[in-house]
Amino acid sequence: MFLEMFEHMFYNKNVRFGPVKIKERRYFMAADAAAVLSVYSGVLTLLIGVIGFFLVRTFRELDNKISAKEFETAQKDIEKNTDDIRRIKDNYLTKDDFFREQTKTEKKLDDMLKILMDLSKGI
Repeated sequence: MFLEMFEHMFYNKNVRFGPVKIKERRYFMAADAAAVLSVYSGVLTLLIGVIGFFLVRTFRELDNKISAKEFETAQKDIEKNTDDIRRIKDNYLTKDDFFREQTKTEKKLDDMLKILMDLSKGI
């Protein structure tokens, strides 16, 4: 019956807003068909909206879980790098310390060269 009603609405160009006789001698109002169609489209729109809401919420929850895992991984990497930096500070010289020690070594070499020059002049 529902299909016959829509066939009548779309194929009959003289649709009236009043009782329309259908093949099985049942009466149906053409205006009621528009109301039924509006209700169905409203329900369908509502259903699509609800499905969309739950999909968006689910994806946000997944993003938050992934972000938490990435944060934990980054935190572990930071701790590891902090330990490496402490170890490097303890075991290696800074640039200033290197230049200071190099200057001391050069001064000692210059003193030794001066002593050798003085000895060679005295011979």
